[in-house]
Amino acid sequence: MKTNKEIRMSARQELTNYWGDAVLATFVYYVIAYSCNIPSALTRFLSLKWQMYGSNVSLLLSILVVLPLVFGFQLAFLHFVRGDKEDMISQIFGGFKTYGRAIAVQLLQGIFIFLWCLLLIIPGIIKFFSYAMTIYIAKDHPELGANECIDRSIEMMRGHKTQLFLMFLGFFGLAILCVFTLGIAFLWLIPYIQVCLATFYENLKLEEGVDVYEKEESDIDMVIE
Repeated sequence: MKTNKEIRMSARQELTNYWGDAVLATFVYYVIAYSCNIPSALTRFLSLKWQMYGSNVSLLLSILVVLPLVFGFQLAFLHFVRGDKEDMISQIFGGFKTYGRAIAVQLLQGIFIFLWCLLLIIPGIIKFFSYAMTIYIAKDHPELGANECIDRSIEMMRGHKTQLFLMFLGFFGLAILCVFTLGIAFLWLIPYIQVCLATFYENLKLEEGVDVYEKEESDIDMVIE
């Protein structure tokens, strides 16, 4: 398994000559994602009835539009790392091609993280990193159900959560600097993070022998118990 320093260096090399495409794809992604909050924002200062209406519309749009968009956005950078660096804007809409699966995987993942956060914040953070490979696994294993993809991510991340946590921690200082640019610099930071995450997954597959995982108790059973 490569070190975080090696992964970050590899990510920068991958993005060389392709920053423009990555930034533009990220811009399009965020414009669409934030547009889904418009109904909530427009009704914020109206009556409680209209506020609830606006919030519900934004929530519905987040599920029906943002979830598959996040799915496609993350996979676009996996394709990028695998050598398909062309037409990234169309690739970020890839989640709509497997619409039901994209929503199911994202929604189930979000519900599990939310339930763990209800216990304590720390377990929720741990599970966030345990589930970090779920979307990639869903892409590489279309035969698996949403919960099976989560289970495989848990197994895949066993012993590697700390490394991924430290990688994200390394982006914290850059994120603070991005704030001072009125958030504009996030258009460069987010693609960098996504390429690092996809590279982490690719190296983790090699570390784990590609597709050989042991099954462990599903999170559904853990929550019920």
